[in-house]
Amino acid sequence: MSKTKKVDRVDLGPSSFAYVGDEQDTNTWKLPIHFPGDERKTANHIKNALARFAETGGIPECERVSTWLILFGAARSHGIPVQLTQKQYDDLSQQWQAAAEKV
Repeated sequence: MSKTKKVDRVDLGPSSFAYVGDEQDTNTWKLPIHFPGDERKTANHIKNALARFAETGGIPECERVSTWLILFGAARSHGIPVQLTQKQYDDLSQQWQAAAEKV
């Protein structure tokens, strides 16, 4: 049986999160962005994830850019505008550059 994590009274699988560190450890699942069959709840959680992305712990630095891109894609697919502050943009740019240097 697949693992699920209860969020907002809904059992979600790993594909409903922007970041999953370990599919067997639900404590590593961060930023719920998909509530099957409930577009309103999905949109609300995407907006919440955008607002708290910078403060979300448990996402390794090397995974933050790819997690942000997943979150950005979810927002875009739901028509949610994404506006970055200059600091957020600078932080993501710095993380992107650091990730590119490791390749």
